[in-house]
Amino acid sequence: MPGLKPYLWNAVQRVFGAPEFKRNLYRFVLRAPGRLLDFGCATGHIADAFQDFEYYGLDLDPQSIETAKSRFAGHLRMHFLAADLHKRPFQANFFDEIMFAGTVHHLTDELLVSLLKELHFCLKSGGRIHILDPVPQDGDSALQRSMRRLDRGRYPRSVPHVSRAQLLPPLCSRLRGLPPNRRRLDPARKSLS
Repeated sequence: MPGLKPYLWNAVQRVFGAPEFKRNLYRFVLRAPGRLLDFGCATGHIADAFQDFEYYGLDLDPQSIETAKSRFAGHLRMHFLAADLHKRPFQANFFDEIMFAGTVHHLTDELLVSLLKELHFCLKSGGRIHILDPVPQDGDSALQRSMRRLDRGRYPRSVPHVSRAQLLPPLCSRLRGLPPNRRRLDPARKSLS
């Protein structure tokens, strides 16, 4: 997370129980085995939940990636890379599943669309991209509001913003250049595959 050292951000998340919540949520939506890209993996603080995948963690922050590499040294199916996705560090049709979690609120709509195009490039036909991001809602607990304040990206989106009416149709229309079987939207899960 920008502004906090990786070890501090991990400690904050552990105090609030976030890693266990995230492990359970992410495992619910992913289908093992296969190759998994954890886009925006930070320090890999929950990567241990995905050892039944050939796991690839990608982040722009070299310090976070070094923390992850150190933590998972010796795990042959766990790979971590500090790189810009726009430079295509992975070949086409490489991943079965892509997890795009806790990152979207740090991105403009334009950058989000650009990154989704790159993610689709390395996604296998029939693969799935899972976008999981905090969306403020009425009735959120004090704990939820506190965690969002700590990791408040510059571009938080409200429920209406991510609804089909405001973000998803423009997003899908911008992805028109992709083959139709690579841009199906599951509105119930808010995932684009």
